[in-house]
Amino acid sequence: MLAYETVRIHVAKAKKIFADAGYGPSKPLEVEILYNTSENHKKIAIAIASMWKALGVQVKLTNQEWKVYLDTRKHDYTVARAGWIGDYLDPSDFMEQYMSDAGDSNFIHYNNTQYDGLLREAQTEVNQDARMKLFEQAEAIFLNDQPLIPIYHYTHPQMISSKIGGWYDNLLGYNLSRYLTKS
Repeated sequence: MLAYETVRIHVAKAKKIFADAGYGPSKPLEVEILYNTSENHKKIAIAIASMWKALGVQVKLTNQEWKVYLDTRKHDYTVARAGWIGDYLDPSDFMEQYMSDAGDSNFIHYNNTQYDGLLREAQTEVNQDARMKLFEQAEAIFLNDQPLIPIYHYTHPQMISSKIGGWYDNLLGYNLSRYLTKS
């Protein structure tokens, strides 16, 4: 099936879901997208607004400076742009911020006791295979609930000459020049 046809089918399904929920041309769904100041964030917000417009959604874009944005994001938004870059290589770095009792880091106010329970188990599990299974189960719950909409992942493409030694690809993208050698 062509990509365009797939999109057309998804748009039709979405419009039906909106209509079943009572939204339509005479009563459009109104959504505000909050984002912090950045040309890239603005472009993404505009693209989302454009896509949602095809569904009949009326979107208001709200740009705020970082500190104001962080405060607003704690309590007063419909949809907010956010990003996270891992600090260390473990699923807990991403997942624990959405536990019910995670405070301000859980700005989406996600609350699922089953998710929380699995992550609490993972915090004390010493067997790595069993621990990863707990994370997988928690992730499945989170993805099923869909409390956020992933748009893209940061990437850091690198072109490294074959004449350079000491370069090792890693998930955090850390390669200190002091370890690089000329081969």
